[in-house]
Amino acid sequence: MLKKDKTKSVLSKRQNITEKLPNIWELEFKKPFEIVNGKRRWNFPPREYNTSGIYILKERSKIIDLRMALSLYNMVLKLNKVKGYNTEIYTVALCCVPKESLKKSLVHFTKQIAKYPLGCTINQLYDFWEKDSMRDPSMFLQFQTPYEMKENIKRACTYRRFDYRYRSGVYLIRENGVVVYVGMSTSNLYQVLYNHFTPYPSDRAGLHYRVEYSQTLNIHSYDVAIIDIPGINKSDGKITELSTGEIRAKVSDLEKRLIAIYKPRDNRRDVPLDVSVESNKEDKSWLQGEEEAPF
Repeated sequence: MLKKDKTKSVLSKRQNITEKLPNIWELEFKKPFEIVNGKRRWNFPPREYNTSGIYILKERSKIIDLRMALSLYNMVLKLNKVKGYNTEIYTVALCCVPKESLKKSLVHFTKQIAKYPLGCTINQLYDFWEKDSMRDPSMFLQFQTPYEMKENIKRACTYRRFDYRYRSGVYLIRENGVVVYVGMSTSNLYQVLYNHFTPYPSDRAGLHYRVEYSQTLNIHSYDVAIIDIPGINKSDGKITELSTGEIRAKVSDLEKRLIAIYKPRDNRRDVPLDVSVESNKEDKSWLQGEEEAPF
């Protein structure tokens, strides 16, 4: 009984700590050090930051790295060894967290990062559609191949899992320059998108239906564009989070509009437009016990 009570106490403590964590937009990003009289002066005192916590690195306005560390100060020190490190470009935010809550805290901040817009594409599209809601928006979309070849690696994803793992939005798949599929996700754009390029049992049907291009990946030329839907609103200098319902409504509306514009070959005609590839996001049988997708 003592062991069970102790376990419950630890889990409860971890949950309370993550609930008290600040929002990522409340953290102060600053230069890790400044050069004063030819010497490096650290903006993070070692006595205060020689503890465990979460380390967040920003390149200009984009967050490019998020890690947990047993010593935040040592993590910042490593920046000194990075080749080409420019203090005018990079800023850092640190959040002290007890060692036992590091993993949950990492997930907390990772999900919040996914609420930040990666680009201004969605705003450009809405402005573009003010005069005519059925205009082709291709000029604003950045298509890129889903994979690239690297040494000693069969293929590598061109979209970073870090950027899209918890992100909501819509994606378009082109085959030989023609849009053949439009899909959406409200929780994990990375997995839902790359599901289309992963082999899937042909006998699956119903809501588990999936359009996939793994068999023709080496025959046709495929490229993909992603339009992310931010999970935050900024008004009068204040940032507010959108509800799950608000995000889903925006994503669904954008998907329907793009399907109506492009009339993609592989979007199912026998399924209502409000049912999309998002319906198979919970199906993880292909993971085979792995935490990440096998590509």
